Amino acid sequence: MRALALTVAASLAASAAVPARAGADESGFDVRVPLDSGLTAAALVGSLLFMFVPVDRDRVWERELLPVDLCVRDNFSASAAKLSDGFVALALVSPLVAELGGGVDEAYSKRTILYGEALGASLLLNSAVKYAVQRPRPYVYNPDPRVRRWAKAQGADSRLSFYSAHASMTFTAAVAGSYLFARQAGDDTARAALWGIEMTFASAAANLRVRAGKHYYSDVILGALLGAGTGYLIPAIRDDAGFYRPSTRELVAIGGGLVLGTVGSQLLPLDDDVLASLGGVQVVPVAWADGAGLLVGASY
Repeated sequence: MRALALTVAASLAASAAVPARAGADESGFDVRVPLDSGLTAAALVGSLLFMFVPVDRDRVWERELLPVDLCVRDNFSASAAKLSDGFVALALVSPLVAELGGGVDEAYSKRTILYGEALGASLLLNSAVKYAVQRPRPYVYNPDPRVRRWAKAQGADSRLSFYSAHASMTFTAAVAGSYLFARQAGDDTARAALWGIEMTFASAAANLRVRAGKHYYSDVILGALLGAGTGYLIPAIRDDAGFYRPSTRELVAIGGGLVLGTVGSQLLPLDDDVLASLGGVQVVPVAWADGAGLLVGASY
């Protein structure tokens, strides 16, 4: 969770630092840079402050929220966890890269700040719920002694299953990023393509969190719904042209991406492997005066 907050903060800082080109603001959204940057920073700091909330590291649940959750109790796959991190990184970065086609200017910077605001709001809500509910992750129930030792070493994080930050953040990124891109892209095919790609990444990341033993189905379902809602509402209420309604082609791409990501990630041949350390890949977009790039790193 800390790494997700830092990734959002880095992308916001990079976008806010982009020098504005001369001319009228054509972002299409009511964005006030100091205010919106401050709100996002406050959301990120707030999400990190929840880490100081005491967590009961010994409690287990006798029942789960949905009957289907019992089918994935004791899941564990380090490969699935790492692959899900990769899909999260792709979902976060793809909308920013897609918008580079229109140039790095003031409008791009403001849309990116609004994108960061949606991610910050999603992360803050997720953090509050996680620390309030304190649900044990599925791997806590895994009988393998190696997994049990690893689970114990995770400390408080082993009790922060509900609801999935990966699912909520990727669906926020997918919807907010595609919404913001759609408002400035004149090509319906390009808009549909980004919606489809982003939904594929988001649904794959969410499903792989279940296969990894990090979350239950109820965790990722709620995460996806709340993430998508946040990703739509934050840009929509600031949209100068009113709420955006995807075209039929875009809706088909959204549905197709959800099916492809879910089914494809379920069919991937992954082992129930146990590694000594589960790290997370982080990809951070960085923009500067003459171009943009990606900063890639890993946390363990």
